[in-house]
Amino acid sequence: MLAAESGVIWVPRVHWGLFIATYLFLGGVSGGSYVTSVSAQLIRGRASSDVEWQSRDETSRWGSLLSVVAIGVGTGALLYHLGAPLRALTFAWNFTNYGSWLVIGTWLIVIFSTLATLDLVWNFFGSEKQGRTSGSFFVRRILGWIAIGGEPVVLNLLDRFSDITKPPQKLHTAIRVFGAFLGMGVIVYTSMLLSDLWTCPLWNRTYLPPLFLMSGISTGLAATVAMPAIFDGLTETVHQYSLADDALIVVELGILLAFYNFLQGRTGCMASQATVDSLNSVFSMPFWVGVVGLGLLTPLAMSLVMTGASALFDLDERSHTWHQIFRAGYVLKYSLVLVGGFFLRYVIIFAAVKLPLTVA
Repeated sequence: MLAAESGVIWVPRVHWGLFIATYLFLGGVSGGSYVTSVSAQLIRGRASSDVEWQSRDETSRWGSLLSVVAIGVGTGALLYHLGAPLRALTFAWNFTNYGSWLVIGTWLIVIFSTLATLDLVWNFFGSEKQGRTSGSFFVRRILGWIAIGGEPVVLNLLDRFSDITKPPQKLHTAIRVFGAFLGMGVIVYTSMLLSDLWTCPLWNRTYLPPLFLMSGISTGLAATVAMPAIFDGLTETVHQYSLADDALIVVELGILLAFYNFLQGRTGCMASQATVDSLNSVFSMPFWVGVVGLGLLTPLAMSLVMTGASALFDLDERSHTWHQIFRAGYVLKYSLVLVGGFFLRYVIIFAAVKLPLTVA
């Protein structure tokens, strides 16, 4: 049913719910985690010490794990929302409009998920991984509990599969780099799918793809680097990736503010003005507080304080308590980035206002 307000007939809001916002968020986290994983592997050889090599190695493995978990949970949320999840299994022969971002995105997700899952097996299993005890290898410990006749059957099968299928190191690296581009494609696809609906100003194709790309890589980085910070403590790698995330946040903030000014400046577009009004009223808390305040400005401020303190004081000479404080600070910063990333998708979905059909 159409609703008339102030002489304008609007297209009714489509209720997508939190599952779609969750799917968009986790899709970004998945792609960003994989990009972070690959980057950590590529810079691993430049580590200045064994501790930093181990930290980057752990970061790479955590990113590989989180990318699979995030895309799995996110896809599950999407299928649950659709109400007929088994229909998704027929996409290969039913989705034939290859110019549609729905079809492109579906294939991106399938190929990326398959590659990321294979990469997960290669990174965590195999004869060379036996006996490893660092934090990310809790996966092996859990699977080791599944035993038949005292033998860890599942773990042994995965080790054997990894030994048989794992490619040589250079080829493996090339596959991972290709996977990183697929991961970025997964992030961007969600925005391209939304922006196909040109009547919604908040789903603008000029601003939404770069905004989602920066946010996706930032949240994926935050989720990935938070894990070694939690399990292994404060390292130079945690700090370096924090600076990289700061750069992503600055770019994301710039795109977001430019997008807001663009909407605000379209005085002749009723839907744009309605969107701005919505962002400043009904959705002011999730947008200005959740996205801008907690998700962007606060992490930047925290990073500035911690970076400044690190430059002024030699943390290596400080007590264990100071290390724990900084460790908690980085984990909190990364957590806030994730909160902001979710609120961004929430606002993009729920604050969207379509153009009116006609003037009554």
